[in-house]
Amino acid sequence: MNELTTLGAAELARRIRTGDTSPLEVVDAHIARIEKVGPHINALITTTFDAARSTARRMTDVGVPADPPPLHGVPNTVKDALAVAGVRFTAGSDRLRGHVAERDAEAVRRMKAAGAIVLGKSSCSDMSGSLETVNPILGRTRNPWRLERSAGGSSGGEGAIIAAGGSPLGLGTDIRAASGSRPRSAAS
Repeated sequence: MNELTTLGAAELARRIRTGDTSPLEVVDAHIARIEKVGPHINALITTTFDAARSTARRMTDVGVPADPPPLHGVPNTVKDALAVAGVRFTAGSDRLRGHVAERDAEAVRRMKAAGAIVLGKSSCSDMSGSLETVNPILGRTRNPWRLERSAGGSSGGEGAIIAAGGSPLGLGTDIRAASGSRPRSAAS
């Protein structure tokens, strides 16, 4: 495994800022890792490798700006429940299999503004409505440490790809209890 795929986002950003590595080296290392583990864990529903390499190459060629954004050149993945402009956006639903997002979700826009580079869209349960990451397009996402087990959660694709070293950073989602209601514990 390439050392770059074992580092967190903050350390990668620091190394890019200091010139110890480049955005292209970091993106290429993570793409290579995704290509190795992807078939085993089933975590990414759509990849954006060509666009990611193009963005990383441009950042590398231009060099680090005097005041770089905090995630300058750091790759990330995005749960398929969030839109990325120009990229397939299914929310894990067969009904949306061919849908392409017209614009970025606000969280994605902010990640890009912070300098992050999108590597792909991670699998999620159908419309994020299940406790397991299984959908009709990709099937079950597996736990990278125990392949016979599920990654769990509707954001299981994010958890699995990060745990496997394919992405140092990701955007997932969670459902909060409605305002005024209180989550119940097992003891309630």
